Amino acid sequence: ATAMHEMSATVHEVARNAEQASVAASDADKQAREGDKVVGEAIQQIERLAAEVVRSSDAMNVLEQESDKIGKV
Repeated sequence: ATAMHEMSATVHEVARNAEQASVAASDADKQAREGDKVVGEAIQQIERLAAEVVRSSDAMNVLEQESDKIGKV
């Protein structure tokens, strides 16, 4: 009877540990998905910033060309 009791206790402990592992894995998956979302948003912002830098550079080039024309007058 004692052996059966110990075996039953061990089975319950293994089941409890498996449940805890499942919860931890689920939490890790949720955090990974949230992290992926944050990274995706950061990438979008960087792409928007890069496009703005290109537009600013283009505007500066036009300004330089116009300044050169004025300087030649």
